[in-house]
Amino acid sequence: MSLLRENHYKVYLLSVIIENILDFLHITFKHEIANYRRAKWEKILKEIKEENVIKSINEENIKKLIAFNEKYRTAELHKYSAVRAFTSRKQWNHFQDETHIVRDIIADMSEYFTQRRP
Repeated sequence: MSLLRENHYKVYLLSVIIENILDFLHITFKHEIANYRRAKWEKILKEIKEENVIKSINEENIKKLIAFNEKYRTAELHKYSAVRAFTSRKQWNHFQDETHIVRDIIADMSEYFTQRRP
């Protein structure tokens, strides 16, 4: 039960962190607030990738983050029983890949925003 609850909180924390990062990057590079009703993550990730400044936002990581969004960030996991939602899955995910992607994106952001500009 504890592992299931831990996974539920990981989904929540990763979702919040990713959402905030994407909103920040979109405002920073596009100078507007993202107002997408569908596929928000996918659209912002692709727009940021085009900027070529956050190197960890690449095709492979975009696919993983979109898959995370579609598989785990669903209403099912935010209903009454996160335990039921996870136990109905064929395979459990411990979200290590997603955590590493977020870590890499934050490191790239730090590098980009702290480098000296002429």
